Formats: sequence, C-alpha cells, structure tokens
Amino acid sequence: MYKDLLKKIKEYKNICIYRHIRPDGDSVFSQFALATFIRDNFKDKRVEMCGSQEYDLLPYKNSVDEDFLKNSLVICVDTASCGRVDDLSYEKGDYIIKIDHHPETDPYGDINIVDDKCSSTTELLAKIFYSKEFKGLKISKDVCIYLYSGILTDSNCFSTSSTSSDTLFYASKLTKDGGFDISALNNYLFDLDIKKYNSISSLRNELKIKKGVGYIIADKNTLKKLKMDVNDAKNAIDEFNHIKGLKIWSIFAYNAKTGLFDVSVRSNSRYTINTLCTKFNGGGHKNACGVKNLTLSQVKLLIKGLIEIAGKN
Repeated sequence: MYKDLLKKIKEYKNICIYRHIRPDGDSVFSQFALATFIRDNFKDKRVEMCGSQEYDLLPYKNSVDEDFLKNSLVICVDTASCGRVDDLSYEKGDYIIKIDHHPETDPYGDINIVDDKCSSTTELLAKIFYSKEFKGLKISKDVCIYLYSGILTDSNCFSTSSTSSDTLFYASKLTKDGGFDISALNNYLFDLDIKKYNSISSLRNELKIKKGVGYIIADKNTLKKLKMDVNDAKNAIDEFNHIKGLKIWSIFAYNAKTGLFDVSVRSNSRYTINTLCTKFNGGGHKNACGVKNLTLSQVKLLIKGLIEIAGKN
C-alpha cells in the first residue's frame, strides 16, 4: 500500500491535499507535513493544500480551480468519510488517496491507507515516511515538527487510550531527527492567552456529573456569557480528562449557524462510546467521538445513553 502511494506521488505533477471540516491539529499538521515532504523530495511537483476553514495555530485556507484539479492526485488526510472533507471539490481530482487513522466506515479513495491502531494520522504518516518503501527520501526538520505536533495534539500529550509504544517510538524518532526544542514547541501548541484561560475556567463551572458521566450543555446564553463559540466550547473537552471517577465526559455546544447542538464526547478506555454516537449520526474512535446537529431532546437522549454505558461496567 505504501509502495502504491509513492508510485502515485511520482506519477502526478499536480497534487492536492485535503483535510476534514472544522480542522484540528492532526488534520492540519498532516497536511503541512505531507505537502512539505513531497516538495522537499520532488522539486518538479506543484503541491496545494486545500480547505475552506482555518485552524488557530496554522490559519491557512486555500482552493484550486477545476482545471488544475482534474489533472491532480488528490490525497485526503485524517478524514474518515467523504462528506467530512473540507471542500468537496476534491471529488473532481483524477485519482484519490485516503490516509486516515479512524475506524474504516467509508473507503472513498481509489487507494485507502487506514490504520486505526495509530493515535493520529500524523503518526501514520511518520510510519509511512520511515518505512522501507520510502527509504532514502528526506525527512526535514519542518516535517518532523509538523508530525510531532499532530501526534502530540491528537494524543493529548500521549494521554489517550490510542497512545501506544509505536506512538512513543515515532515521537522519539521525530524529536531526534528534527532536533527541535521540545519545550518551546509544547508552549506554542498548548499555552493559552488570559482571555481564553478565563473562558475555559468559567466553562469548567458548568460541568454536571451524574453516575460517572460529566456533561456540559452550553446553550446560546451560556456561550454568550462565556464569550465562546461552538468550536471554542467543544475544543475544551480535554480539560476534563483527569477528573477522578469520571467515566465519560461530553460538551454539548449550541451552533448559531444551525440552531442545533454539536457534541464532543470522550471516555476512559473501559467505556466504548462510538457505537452509541453512530446512532445519532456521529462517530469516531472507541473513546473519542463527535456528533452534530442535535436537538435539545436528542441531547438529553444521548446523555441518557452515555449514563447507561457508564453503568454497565
């Protein structure tokens, strides 16, 4: 499979790399790492990164015209299903490759490189770049920084259940080969300005706990009071990772564009939540999921279901 990926990269002069909607660190750092890797090793390629929505740490968005796309290799990173690609123009590409670490539900690529044992797509890309099939190709300092950053953000500093010995192995190789300042990079990725810190501190006070399930329903008025939007609230989910006795935790945030609630859900390793979230047209990993477009009554039903899961173990 890695050999086929390399063959296609060599075959196409034009390459477009896409990420998922509402991009997170793993999706954007995967994009930047792959684009930089290809540019470093194949100077004759034109590589474009595509997406309509920005990510705070790398606020980048871009689109390409149809004539360019129809002669391009399209690579979609960190995107489990075709409907979640940020900018559906990707479908007009000549050949599509999917590279992802979520459980396989939608093999929309002509080639699908999926490994759900990886903590992140950046870990999967590190695995690919260090493979025997890619031996001899340059892995620059910038590529190492991008890959390490994606691994770190998606594994929440190596604390998620998907973190494995392979995760630590590739993180170690990237820090050694990249030679970057680990402490400075951590500060860049995770330090908060005082305004954001105060908002998150106030959000913590909204947490309710019932039978081992923690949840916040951040409605329109709550978000206004906290000076947060739907993404600010959902992205704060990892603030609740280390509450002793909490089995499952979730944030239900009002989306002003839809008038509905979007949800982030996490659980410790003993509690599988993706099966339930799929019933609400969401999904993700065993212990980390998202759901969109819920009414308030559906929010209450999902909380009830999470409490039932927590009570079974």
